[in-house]
Amino acid sequence: MASWIWLPGLIMSLGWGLRGFIGGGPLGAMIPGALVALSVCVLLNQTGARAAYAAAFGAVGIGFGGQETYGQTVQFLSRPEMLPLGLAGLGVKGAVWGVVGGACVGVGLSVRREHRRFVLGALGLMLVGTFLGWKFIDEPKLLYFSNRLDRPRAELWAGLLMGGVFFLAALAWAGIARLPVRFALAGAVGAGIGFPLGGVLMLAGRLLPLAKDAYPGWKVMEFTFGLCFGAAIGACAYWNRGRLADTAPETSSESPVERASSYPSVVLAVLAAGVIWAAMQLPVRFTYTMAGVGLLGWVLYSERSAWPIAITVTVGAFTLYIVGFFQQRFPAWAPLGWTVLAGTVWATSRLLDRWQNEPAQQVRRVVSGLIWVAVGASYGRTLLLERIDPAQVMVELLFTSLALAVTALLVRLWPPVAENASTL
Repeated sequence: MASWIWLPGLIMSLGWGLRGFIGGGPLGAMIPGALVALSVCVLLNQTGARAAYAAAFGAVGIGFGGQETYGQTVQFLSRPEMLPLGLAGLGVKGAVWGVVGGACVGVGLSVRREHRRFVLGALGLMLVGTFLGWKFIDEPKLLYFSNRLDRPRAELWAGLLMGGVFFLAALAWAGIARLPVRFALAGAVGAGIGFPLGGVLMLAGRLLPLAKDAYPGWKVMEFTFGLCFGAAIGACAYWNRGRLADTAPETSSESPVERASSYPSVVLAVLAAGVIWAAMQLPVRFTYTMAGVGLLGWVLYSERSAWPIAITVTVGAFTLYIVGFFQQRFPAWAPLGWTVLAGTVWATSRLLDRWQNEPAQQVRRVVSGLIWVAVGASYGRTLLLERIDPAQVMVELLFTSLALAVTALLVRLWPPVAENASTL
């Protein structure tokens, strides 16, 4: 069982730390989402379509929670009179993140073709629930975990929670909620504990006899959150490994959406990015939820779109983030930044297209590639800093150590031949 705890825990800890440095927001949260879902596929020896769906639902599903705001909630921890509210807020927001993300991971690992229309309907109800929670709880600040007096933030925790509840209720009505509910509960426990625990460890670091710039407190919080969240997902996968592995082969039949998506990965990734950009222009607080529901609906009926959405969009998003910092430091070299972005997206898409011809090794290559490209991006981000303090050096050492540890686990766990990969 240890591997089922450590691999998802370490890989999500790394992904969450990277998310806070080379990304941020829902697009940054796609990094740990894709990684933790694929780590479960490694443990289950799942490849092909199953891994593609898991990666997409994991990336987008964990991304939903990235719309939450928690900076002011964390600041409450430094004020004794506000400490209880700060810890409660982190616990609630972490648990909500776990519910929505865990439910989506569970769907990605278990959805079957005959269930697609029910999942699509459930995604639609997620939008309805998100709107209701945001409109009637978050927007009027009925239960608020940010600062009402100093630049109050627009929270979304209630919208995300109600969206997740509506999603699971619709799946339950269709009789396909057992695994998604279990992953949602596991995510709620792991993330609900990990977020406030990380906040406490961040606060405790101030008691250490270290210079202010020598303790990466915020990163410690992120690493802890990711570790607990990922470990909970891994434990749930272990306890349900029999059901997850019991996926009988089905005859593959292309849907009209699948046939319409018969383009190279780079084209599908650009289209997905366009969907996200268009949704971000809408005058609502939950724009990524609207984009994510659309993307997951597309994935349900087009396996070809799953890898570009899960991986190419994720890599493109954090590359764009780094390019933005590069252009701030070196505005005269802006065209070089855009060239790097285009080249990275093209290369990622080409590799995905090539690796699809070798499904037995595809997941291992995708996971390892995503890890090291993201860690490499963090090196670039650090080199663009005007001043590199000791805490940042420590963070990069932790990134590298975690990446090496995860890579070693992948090498040990993944069989050299996996031709018995399951299908959908």
